[in-house]
Amino acid sequence: VVGGLSLGAEDYLVKPFIPEELAVRITKTLARHAA
Repeated sequence: VVGGLSLGAEDYLVKPFIPEELAVRITKTLARHAA
C-alpha cells in the first residue's frame, strides 16, 4: 500500500470506506486537476 501511494496511487481507499471520505477525495482530486 505504501509503495503504491508513493508511486502516485492517490485513490486508494480501505474497505469498508466512508462515503463522506470518498466524496472529499473526489472533490480534492477534481480541484487539483482543474488547477
